[in-house]
Amino acid sequence: MALLGAVLLSAVACSDPGSIGAPQERSEVTLTLSVDVPTKAIGDPGTSHLEDSAAWADIVAYFVYDNGAVYPRRVTRTEYEASDSKRFRYTLPQGTGKVYAVAFPDGDDVDRYLGIASRTDVEALRTSTLNGTAEEWKLYMLGCFSGISSENFNFSEDNVLQNDITVTLTRLIAKVDVHYDLQSAYEDGGYTQADMLHITFRGLAQGYFFPELNADALASAQLSDVAVLDASMSQRNGRTAFYAFPGVNNSVRFSVEYGVAGAPPVAYDYTATFDNVLERASWHYVRFSMNGSKDSATGSGITVSRTEVQP
Repeated sequence: MALLGAVLLSAVACSDPGSIGAPQERSEVTLTLSVDVPTKAIGDPGTSHLEDSAAWADIVAYFVYDNGAVYPRRVTRTEYEASDSKRFRYTLPQGTGKVYAVAFPDGDDVDRYLGIASRTDVEALRTSTLNGTAEEWKLYMLGCFSGISSENFNFSEDNVLQNDITVTLTRLIAKVDVHYDLQSAYEDGGYTQADMLHITFRGLAQGYFFPELNADALASAQLSDVAVLDASMSQRNGRTAFYAFPGVNNSVRFSVEYGVAGAPPVAYDYTATFDNVLERASWHYVRFSMNGSKDSATGSGITVSRTEVQP
């Protein structure tokens, strides 16, 4: 029976995701998880913002060892909510390393996350690609969180009382709160018509869960039109919000058509670009005023360019 038990223990050790071959000395370890969600939404431009809720469904924590081994462990939302302490116990190989953790919404491919087996793939882990409606994008993005343990772990059977590690997951996305105003086109520009045709937000359609580890890749990342507002928006002035994966210089383009009685209309595109890359869990309020060949922007770190286009 003792020989059979040893064989079974060896089989379990070798079949564990992240195992690197021979059976290893193992220890019971404790992972403490915390999901940092704002208690109050900031800069809310309307109703149903959902920013003070956490739409995630699963957490996958990666025990990434210095020897190259990676052991993913899943915590469902149900398991997380049922735990008062938010402490989860596992039996893992002894050794040193760090813990990376990501949270993502329901419907995402859990097996994709659990199949990651190298430090490189963990650090380069990306979200799903945005698709569907703007509201579906918003719900997905609000459910993305990530974090890395601030300290290295050093799991050892001789150090069993200190075999614990903590990870705090913070919201991945940034919020861009936009207030636009065309009133001066009537009051100062002498126009009899000023129509906002489109507001287009450019950003990443797929983000990195650990943007701080992927600065080089983000520096050359291609941006796309990830959100477009048209007929549903207010014409003279209004306020709206966009959500962005961090790490790039996002921009907002306003397409406006102006008219004067007895003359053909003229149209301009105004592109407001952030001078610095947006950071995770950040909020940016910007106010734009447009008046034909004149424009202004209120908000730190914004550069505006203007192009006359054929209406």
